[in-house]
Amino acid sequence: MIEINLLGEEYKGKKSISHSLKFEKIKFIFFVVIIIEIAALLFYTISMNGKINNLTKQKEELSGVKREVLMLNSKIKQTKLMVKTIKNLDNNRNLDTYILKDVANAIPEGLWLTSLSKKGGIISISGNSFTPESIAQYMTNLSNTKLIQKVWFSNRGLYKSKTDGKEIYSFYITAKLK
Repeated sequence: MIEINLLGEEYKGKKSISHSLKFEKIKFIFFVVIIIEIAALLFYTISMNGKINNLTKQKEELSGVKREVLMLNSKIKQTKLMVKTIKNLDNNRNLDTYILKDVANAIPEGLWLTSLSKKGGIISISGNSFTPESIAQYMTNLSNTKLIQKVWFSNRGLYKSKTDGKEIYSFYITAKLK
């Protein structure tokens, strides 16, 4: 393509000057934009480092709190176990009280106990009576209580002896709890 300058030499110089000014403006704007971006990234980096430091401090504080929570949960678990054990002991104590009450209330006239023991769900009772009928009545009374399921003579059973001229019947019975 052929270029013809109809305006003359004066205009040709002005044109190249305006092109070089435009190029200088573009370079300046580009440089300013880069400086602004660098400043913005620097500001963003500084603010993020501040947030990271704050979060690190919070993490350290919360790790201490977490240890305390774990320790408290462990203590709560131990306390619950202790409460459960105490309740079981209390319930068993109350059960033993009711068993003793039933065993005592079942005693007929002319019969007395010499020993009473409980192992697990079995009660061993020994005592004396003036008549074998009162022993039979006692065994029947025990069978009719709410807590005793079955009553029988143990290996020693029943035997008769004389003390001061009176006949005394000694007995050994076993009872199973319900």
